[in-house]
Amino acid sequence: FDEAMLKYEWGSKAKPHQKDGAKKLAIAKRGILGDKRGLGKTLTSIAWADLSGSRKVLCIVPNDVRGNFVREVNYWAPHRSVVDLGGMSKIQRNALLDVFKDLPDIFVVINYEAWRKDNKLLQQLIACKFDTVIADEAHMLKEMDTNAFRGVKTIIHAENSCEVCGSDNFDPSYYQSGYGYTKRCFDCGFVQSKFGEFCSVKNVLPMTGTPILNKPQDIFPLL
Repeated sequence: FDEAMLKYEWGSKAKPHQKDGAKKLAIAKRGILGDKRGLGKTLTSIAWADLSGSRKVLCIVPNDVRGNFVREVNYWAPHRSVVDLGGMSKIQRNALLDVFKDLPDIFVVINYEAWRKDNKLLQQLIACKFDTVIADEAHMLKEMDTNAFRGVKTIIHAENSCEVCGSDNFDPSYYQSGYGYTKRCFDCGFVQSKFGEFCSVKNVLPMTGTPILNKPQDIFPLL
């Protein structure tokens, strides 16, 4: 990781706590970043994505911080191609999402409210097969009956890609002795032995300065 950092713009400028946090999170692949306000969680998340080998990143943020997140990515990670889908017309957004399906590398920023009036948007995002999801200001997900929480969970848990060959052509009710009913890829024959092996999203980072605000149970939705 220390050697890998040297090739990135942020490598010589990130503070020690940001580098340490990014390395620990990259090892875990999934974790909660709970640094307090002002400690640079955005840069830590960018560094984590790079160290994790993330290629297709979906960053979900509150509407009022979209622009700032895009600026941070452009500044700290000029090697990333960043697209802000917020504020676009439905036609523009749909056209771009169709293109993103075939791109190997992209960093997409979208707001939590985006799919409130457009349920098809969730399926379009799933079809893009993102490997990484960042949820900024993740305390917005603490209420599990909200559109924000349900949408993020749907994207992360969507079974849309074979872990071996990347195909979405699989048998959803294959019977395997020892596992019971599971999934099998029609293209390469891979059989799922545990949940997540057919999910394209492998890296998940909810980040908030208040992972626990009122009671310990606040952190459960983030976990």
